[in-house]
Amino acid sequence: MANENSEKCVEPCANGSIPRDDPQVFPIGCFVFDGSYINDSFNGLTTLKNPNNPSLTFPDPYKDQDVGYCSKLCIDFMFSYFGMGNGSDCRCGDQNALQSYIKVDDKKCNIPCNFLTDKGNVTYPCGGKGAYTIYKAERSDYVPPTNITLEEKLNIIYNIDNEPHYEGCFEDNKNCGQRILGNKCESLETMTVNGCIDYCRRLKSSVDCSASCLGNSSQICGGEWTLSIYEISTPTNTPLPLTPPSNKDIIRVGLAITY
Repeated sequence: MANENSEKCVEPCANGSIPRDDPQVFPIGCFVFDGSYINDSFNGLTTLKNPNNPSLTFPDPYKDQDVGYCSKLCIDFMFSYFGMGNGSDCRCGDQNALQSYIKVDDKKCNIPCNFLTDKGNVTYPCGGKGAYTIYKAERSDYVPPTNITLEEKLNIIYNIDNEPHYEGCFEDNKNCGQRILGNKCESLETMTVNGCIDYCRRLKSSVDCSASCLGNSSQICGGEWTLSIYEISTPTNTPLPLTPPSNKDIIRVGLAITY
C-alpha cells in the first residue's frame, strides 16, 4: 500500500522477475478420461456455477497456469485435487474427481512446466495431450480457508462489489520494482483519490481475486497476481460531523496473498 516516505519497497528479484514459493508437491500419477463414462468427474470449477450467483463464471480449465498457480487456486476453493494438462491447463476436482479417469503410464504426461521460485527455476510434470498430471490439493505453505463453507465464500465474492470501499480486483505486475502498489511509495502529501488506481491498468473479474485472508476467511485478499483494492480515508482530528474527505486524505490499499 502507499507509504508515507519515498523509499523503494524491497523484495526478492531474480532475472528481472519476482520469484514465488516452490509448491513442493508430488503428483499421484498421470490420468486420462475413461471413454465409458458420459460425464467428466474432474469438473470442480464447473460446479462452482450457482444460479443464485449468475455472474460468477469460472473457466474450466483455467488457461496459462502452472503447478504453483493451480495448486493455490484449487486450495482457495477447497478442492481435493488439482490437475495440469497440456502444459498449462489447470483443473480442480473434489474427492470423487478421479471416478471417470484411468491411471496411465507417466510417459503420456510428457509436457513440463517451468517457473521461477525462491529456490531457483523448478520443473513439474504438467500433463500432456489429453492427459492430466494429478496432484492432491495440499501444500505445507498454503492452507484452505477455515471457518467458512464454499457456498459462503462464493457469496462473499459475488457480493464484494457492494462493499462501500471496494474498488475492484486488479492485475499486479510480476516484474521487479513494478508492483502496482508495493514498489512505488508515495507520500500522503502527494496522494490523490486516483493516485494508486492509476497504477492499476487492467481491471480483472471478481473471481480472479479468490484467496481468503489468512486472518479472516470471510474476507478476500487478492489472488493469483491480483490485488483486492480498497479505498480508505486517513484519520483526522476534525470533530464530528466530518466533512467529506479531500483528495489528499484518500489512500488506496491492495490486499494479496503472495503467489
